[in-house]
Amino acid sequence: MKSKFSLKLTDAFRDRKFKYSGTATLLVVCVVVATLLINLFCSLIPWKLDTTANKLYSISNKTLSVLNRLEDNINIHFVYQAGTEDVYVMELISRYASASDNISTNMIDPVANPKFTEMFASDKNKSSTVPTSGSVIVESEGTGLFVVLTSQDFYSYEYEENSLAIKQTYYTGEQAVTGAIAAVTTEETYKIALLTGHNEDSIPAAMSDQLNKMFFEVYKVDLKVEDIQSGTDVLIVLQPEWDIDDVEYAKIATFLETDTAGSVMFIMGKATADMKNFDKIFSNYQLELTNDVIYEEDSSKCVGGMKYNLYLDYLASDVTSKISGNQKLFLPNAKRIIANPDLAKVTTYYTDIAVSSNKAWASSQPKSGTMDYDAATDFTSKNGFVPMMAIEDYDDSLGSSSSKLFVVNCANFMLSNEASLNSYANDEVFYSALSWCLDDDATQITITPKYYLTSTHGLSTGGVYAFGIVLGLVLPLAILGGGLAVYLKRRHL
Repeated sequence: MKSKFSLKLTDAFRDRKFKYSGTATLLVVCVVVATLLINLFCSLIPWKLDTTANKLYSISNKTLSVLNRLEDNINIHFVYQAGTEDVYVMELISRYASASDNISTNMIDPVANPKFTEMFASDKNKSSTVPTSGSVIVESEGTGLFVVLTSQDFYSYEYEENSLAIKQTYYTGEQAVTGAIAAVTTEETYKIALLTGHNEDSIPAAMSDQLNKMFFEVYKVDLKVEDIQSGTDVLIVLQPEWDIDDVEYAKIATFLETDTAGSVMFIMGKATADMKNFDKIFSNYQLELTNDVIYEEDSSKCVGGMKYNLYLDYLASDVTSKISGNQKLFLPNAKRIIANPDLAKVTTYYTDIAVSSNKAWASSQPKSGTMDYDAATDFTSKNGFVPMMAIEDYDDSLGSSSSKLFVVNCANFMLSNEASLNSYANDEVFYSALSWCLDDDATQITITPKYYLTSTHGLSTGGVYAFGIVLGLVLPLAILGGGLAVYLKRRHL
């Protein structure tokens, strides 16, 4: 015979209110357990969503290609005193660690470990920067080489003209970190010479920063008083205003004829007088750089309706094969180059990098006003005009190139500010051509800086309304409806 207690307990389990309460309790427990399991599962997935307005934390396909080629383990050390960490830098680099098993990170507190610099041998430092508090150190276990990055490598600034006010801040973190990884995985350091002594232009600061991030050794050379240094890979001639003399011509010609496959990048078009010795160099390759400005009648190939502002695609070739994206070249007042490959050696190869439309024409007389074509003085071409090309002189005895030339006949090819660099492909073509001259695809790691605008996404006016409707109307109605359903159900118990 059952006891009264057993009967009461059995009746309690049969009670409808108890069943309802038990079901609700079980449902709550299931929801809590499910939430914990979902969070645990999500924590195991190495995928992160970048919700920043300008994708500051995201890494590009170029970076992924570098990481996929890694054979050595890369250690990235954050040298931050507790409480001074740069969350943007750390979050960005966490994406590298998530993308590759060869990347690991660790924190060094310079206060707790004041002798941390002894961990890094100075002769293995591939940068000129000494590790200090606030640095990020990228180190290869394979080569033992390391690079020190500072806040100046992660952020760059553009200022208003004639003012100290900051116009725009750029985030260059991905370029810095990816360039450092590429640099420490090789013992090779390329040497680049910049010709001086003829009122040449300087490499724009934004592009110079990128070359520094590629860890090239860049130096200036005045061939009137010195020679091109031994081991120099590429000589850059950047918009000379007047000609070289006979001694300088001989030194450049010898550099191009050496067995070390010397290469020269000629950015021309600013000359104010005859350039007979420069012309001799070009004539050795059956080239002629004219003073004929190209005018484009195809409106899709010029900017702002100005016929002399060429807006051209770069052509697919070995020189441009590593460039990503679909940006075009901006070539204001570009001048035509004439090549005569039929008169050149059979081992000399010519590659057009950009070509105008067949509607374009050229004139040695600068135009103004309507810029109309004059049949009496101007030139036309069935195949368009070439303002940019590459020449390779192949030596069969060496089994490789004996020299390479990259030639641009446009005084405004080197764009000077970040906004222009972001808008056009000029810098990408320059870096890619430099990589081609070096016969090294790994050097072509150019990543466009990002505007450093905000750490969160903004909402449009429509987005604000939608967000407000969801929070102010839909969600409260859902809660009210759920509560009403529970109330009505309990009322019928």
